[in-house]
Amino acid sequence: MKEESVEEEIANYLEHYTVEYPDDDAIDQTIESLRAYVPEPQSNGAAIREKLQGLLRHSAREISVIGSLFWVMNVIFFICGFSYVLFFEGDPYSTMFFLAPIPFLIGLGEVFKGREAGLYEIELACKYSAQHIMMSRLFVIGTYNFVISAVLICALSVTIENILLLKLVGYWILPTTLVSSVGLFLTIRFRSSITVPVTLAIWFTTSMMISQSVDMKNYLESLSAGVYSIALIASLVFLFLQINRIKRGVRIEAND
Repeated sequence: MKEESVEEEIANYLEHYTVEYPDDDAIDQTIESLRAYVPEPQSNGAAIREKLQGLLRHSAREISVIGSLFWVMNVIFFICGFSYVLFFEGDPYSTMFFLAPIPFLIGLGEVFKGREAGLYEIELACKYSAQHIMMSRLFVIGTYNFVISAVLICALSVTIENILLLKLVGYWILPTTLVSSVGLFLTIRFRSSITVPVTLAIWFTTSMMISQSVDMKNYLESLSAGVYSIALIASLVFLFLQINRIKRGVRIEAND
């Protein structure tokens, strides 16, 4: 009863006050005064360029966040691969095939380490959200994969006689896109502490089986360019779908 009397008293007290709404002239004046602060619409090209510049700036900051073990480990892998081909007369195509997706797979642990540490919800509320951080780290890791692979391809093409450059590139780009897209798909759904070692182990086993089997190598090399093109396009589409999932901020099942 006491609460009801207080509410009635407050309601009676507020009835003595009225809110005067502005007239049309005042509304128009307010709109005109605020019009100067409305940003000019950007063209599609300018908007894309601004987003790309923002991605590059944020990626540059994320380089220092990625652990040094990631950079060193991948350099060691590629130096060992080059040494194997140069000093032990290993097959350069099989070596490139084996090494191609490793930097990206190892880097997935760096991309999702905020989520693994339980910081995903906190990052969502920051100025640069979890999606921005993940996209920036993906860009850094993808660029690093491209650069280190390009260096190895150039080194092999210079030091190894009669090597087919186009074939070497093919042995790099298809496993990179295919295995990376699958690894990213699994890491989005599950924890990277599980998916990265498992995916690497499966890839090591698969590539070793292919390199040791002459029949399997001959079969893969006998496939037409059309088959490889279809596989490459499908892998790229699947990879971009996973990247778009991160960009849209889809809830990651491993946190549920």
